[in-house]
Amino acid sequence: MSEIWPITDLNDIESQCWRSMVSGSTNRRSPFHTVAISTIYQGKPHLMTVVLRRVDAEDRKLYLHTDARSPKVGHIQKHPHISWLGLDPDEKVQIRFSGKAMVHIEDELAREQWDRTGHHSRRAYMLEPPGILLPERQELAAPLKGFHYTDDESESGFRNFAVISCDVDWMDWYHLHHQGNLRAEFHYEGSLLKGCNWLSS
Repeated sequence: MSEIWPITDLNDIESQCWRSMVSGSTNRRSPFHTVAISTIYQGKPHLMTVVLRRVDAEDRKLYLHTDARSPKVGHIQKHPHISWLGLDPDEKVQIRFSGKAMVHIEDELAREQWDRTGHHSRRAYMLEPPGILLPERQELAAPLKGFHYTDDESESGFRNFAVISCDVDWMDWYHLHHQGNLRAEFHYEGSLLKGCNWLSS
């Protein structure tokens, strides 16, 4: 077994999963800092990589930031249930989540997270909407390219800033190991762990 996962108790595995995700939200070097999410659009799954911005382990919530004009916002508003996938390739551990998501735009949570957003990161929300067709490659305007804008000027991006929160209702842990793969699942109701099981891998 690995140094991080010499765990055989389901409750300990569940706790370690959440600790790993909390680390992913605060440590840019963590393998769980970037995760994949899947939304539904026109009946088909759409996968994308996002940055894990915040984790509330006690409340079983995951958070990401995105452009309010991004297609994924419309996807989630229409089909709120989304899936998440994190992978630690060194530890050979995969953690999956699913739950109901909510979009926050220009509300208290959005303002709280925006105020914590760094000067450089605000640039993304001052640009053109993501995903629009361009006649040719577009160069950034000098103030944006060089981050030569004031904090007050960057406030123009707040209207385009969105926070996606997700209330997790299911988690799946999978550990690939040469002595035998291990897998377990966990079910939640609100913030409460309602059930956990070992699964065949």
